Amino acid sequence: MKKHCRGKKAVPRNPFVEGEAAVSGLTFIEVLIALVIVSIGLLGIAGLQAMAIGANRTARMQTEATALAAETLEQMCLLPSDHPDLAAGAASQRFIPGGGAYTLRWSVVDDQPAAGTKTVRIRVGWPGAPYGSVVRMQTVIAPRPR
Repeated sequence: MKKHCRGKKAVPRNPFVEGEAAVSGLTFIEVLIALVIVSIGLLGIAGLQAMAIGANRTARMQTEATALAAETLEQMCLLPSDHPDLAAGAASQRFIPGGGAYTLRWSVVDDQPAAGTKTVRIRVGWPGAPYGSVVRMQTVIAPRPR
């Protein structure tokens, strides 16, 4: 059976509450629980943002290190075979381009894999890199025809 009231809006009743407390709305506890849930979600998003920033930095450093290694290999391929940088042994240099400091190490092995050739191995690292995050490249430089 429905009650009709003229000029008054019917308020849905809670069947478990009687009298004055039957007014609908949110309780203080419900609002607090909702705030806790939203806060936990926002903290999770903030943590993800921090991880994304760190991953972006690592990717940028690795990209710069790869470009530095490739550029160094290309320059070494253009050097004459008797140049001091192509002497058998190892050497290192420190670079500080726009993004950070890099350590560039290279080694040259004569007559590998064939007589008259030089194998050049380059390793680029940077401070703060995660374990094993270095860039390694190698090439074989053959003697140029004269």
